[in-house]
Amino acid sequence: MHRSWPAHIILLILLAWLSAPPIPAQSRDNPQPRTDEVVRVNTELAQTDVLVLDKNGQFVVGLTREQLQFRVNGKPRTVSFLDRITAGSQTEEQQIAAARGQSAIGARLAFGDGRTIFFFVDDCHLSSESVRRTREMLTHFLDNYLLPEDHVAIVTATGQLGFLEQLTNEPNVLRRAVTKLSHRNFVSTDAERTPMNETEAAAISMEDRRVLDYFVDQLLREMGRRPRGPTPPSKTRGDAEQSVRARARAIMDQSTALSVQTLTGLRRLIELTDTMPWRKTLFFVSDGFAVYDRSNPGTDVSRIIKAAALGLTVIYSIDAQGLVTGLTPASRKLAFNIGRLNTGALNTTGITAVQETLQTLAADTGGTALLNSNTPISQIDDALGEMSNYYLLSWRPEEKEISDNRDFVPIEVSIVDRPDLIVRTRQKFFSAARLDKPEKKPSKSKAAVAEKPLDAALHGFAPKIDLPVSMSLGYSAAAAGTSVMATIEIPLRALESNGEESRELQVMAACVDENGKPVKVSEQGITVKPDQIKSSRSESVIYNHEFSLTPGLYQVRVAVLDKKANRIGSAMQWIDIPNLKEDFNTSSLFIGEVDSASLQSGKLSLNAAHRFRAGATLGFFLVVYNAGRNSTDPDVALQVQIFRDQQPVVTKPLVKLVPAPSAPPNAMPYGEDVVLQGLPAGKYVLQVTAIDRIAKKSSHQRVRFLVY
Repeated sequence: MHRSWPAHIILLILLAWLSAPPIPAQSRDNPQPRTDEVVRVNTELAQTDVLVLDKNGQFVVGLTREQLQFRVNGKPRTVSFLDRITAGSQTEEQQIAAARGQSAIGARLAFGDGRTIFFFVDDCHLSSESVRRTREMLTHFLDNYLLPEDHVAIVTATGQLGFLEQLTNEPNVLRRAVTKLSHRNFVSTDAERTPMNETEAAAISMEDRRVLDYFVDQLLREMGRRPRGPTPPSKTRGDAEQSVRARARAIMDQSTALSVQTLTGLRRLIELTDTMPWRKTLFFVSDGFAVYDRSNPGTDVSRIIKAAALGLTVIYSIDAQGLVTGLTPASRKLAFNIGRLNTGALNTTGITAVQETLQTLAADTGGTALLNSNTPISQIDDALGEMSNYYLLSWRPEEKEISDNRDFVPIEVSIVDRPDLIVRTRQKFFSAARLDKPEKKPSKSKAAVAEKPLDAALHGFAPKIDLPVSMSLGYSAAAAGTSVMATIEIPLRALESNGEESRELQVMAACVDENGKPVKVSEQGITVKPDQIKSSRSESVIYNHEFSLTPGLYQVRVAVLDKKANRIGSAMQWIDIPNLKEDFNTSSLFIGEVDSASLQSGKLSLNAAHRFRAGATLGFFLVVYNAGRNSTDPDVALQVQIFRDQQPVVTKPLVKLVPAPSAPPNAMPYGEDVVLQGLPAGKYVLQVTAIDRIAKKSSHQRVRFLVY
């Protein structure tokens, strides 16, 4: 069943929206679902995530804690709890919090459901060919494996993608990041006639006389001298040795600097995601690199493994080189008489060294190293399938394991009488609650930001979740450019108090372009009165803020401060604005819940959270622009569909649009309401496709919503 909204009603809605000042809109009756919280009060329990697969790579369901053999530091231990968890589900955060004896903090509401996936591209150690392979791999992932509810970030070691290195579920933003990914020419070698690579430099630093003598002999030949001649050989050869050692030290210093940059960037990314208390998948894309200077704190891989354990991050390492061998590349210049130097053995040693870091990061975080493959995208698909489910294992650590000064205690997990099963888990238990972070004196700019908590929330990597905040964005043509409406929603239950006083909210909004440059910034206060908070029909306060923008890619960020409770919430969302003045296109799809008040007034209260009760009525509207015309009227049809799990569950007959007499000649508004009766609880996508049957063009808009 559906009821089409009259065109003049839709036009009134749009005009009211575009002309209205940014004030709180009417609250709507949209109660939040109540969840029976599982309380398991035991803060002394430790946890680790475990993946159990059969020989076909399928997750093994139905395991009990009695079937597990669990050892800590080689000693058998009792498993207290074993919980199966579905990654990306609504209950994942709650289950993990319960296993830890904590209360869920509600971060899922800020991020939404779905998989959280990071691609960390090590552009410090990628050849130009590997960069090309990486772009192809990422494009294939976006085209074939990205789900509507996924949140994905493409992050580089050098930060070359700038403001685009953020979590998002907008495919256009991710594709923009892929196109900007370029080769950085970092090479740990020198320009001498006989080049020296990292493996050879490392051998020289470890006093391998064969390698040292080989490069000394080559240097003496290049200088036109013989190893033995009229000049005292000790002086001549000693000078050459010093020169070769200096070359090796310079190469090793450069190698260490690049390794530190990569590992530091990887660790910081994992630490930034610590506010997301659910399991994350991180694909570490690199040509590999060897860590030679173990004394440098920046090369301490255990710090990354510890951060990943605390932040529930699993690393899958991808060798972007594809299939590699121990043969010397044909492009490498070599001297003719290399009999004294076994280059094949050195190459094999070098491959092992550069892949060791990739293997360690994967194995110690519960993932795998995807090496020696020219088709890594298929392995990524397998990895994402593996990560769909996992077990959370909880046990009670001994006092000495908690108080031990060691960084970690080794753990082992196996299944009783099932040697055929594959078990992947973190190989180390970290007793410390958090990483030790050295205190740094903040700069003046950082100190200034710290003095303004709204500014800090607005610039954060991830949304603040102390105060629940939802936001939706939509664009529509206006007299001057394009009007973008940010609808911000705060549940009134989050503002409840025993007092009778009003609540003062401070709202800061900023719009930035794809390079992170601010375009619009505003700040405004909102007063929420006690009767609004206590009203049985008041479930949320809605704030609308309008921007006037030109076509392009932007991100809108909002932060809300509850002054009395000193709680902050924030949200961020990308929006890609097309040219609505010339091309056949549509406005954004605006949705809200239809009730008696909206039917009487003709005004639809927008739903920023996109959450609807089962059986409710969802109303939507949009505007079609620049339809082709022949001698009579335009011929535009609309197709309305609802998808679940990428399969259509509702497909409505085509509706022909009728131009509204009072609408601009190039604009055709349309609205409709859809009864959600019969749709079970879950995640859906509403898609509206506009088809111009004269110009033979089409345009579609999609919006995600949740039925509870």
